[in-house]
Amino acid sequence: VRPRLSYNLEEEQLGFQLLSRLIALQARVNELEGGSGTPAEIEAARIELQEQESFLENLIQLQAQYGISNYFGI
Repeated sequence: VRPRLSYNLEEEQLGFQLLSRLIALQARVNELEGGSGTPAEIEAARIELQEQESFLENLIQLQAQYGISNYFGI
């Protein structure tokens, strides 16, 4: 996921920010699982990642349900 330097619609910016956040959370989970985190930190990071993924999935489902085009490539 990379920002586009040319004109971006607000919806594209939102999509980029959501996906960028998920990638950062996944990297954090991987880092913690690699040995730098306690079991409690790892579990908290996993829960946060799952919640964010769920939110994005629900958003995409709502867009499809109401015929709203999206910028997530789906």
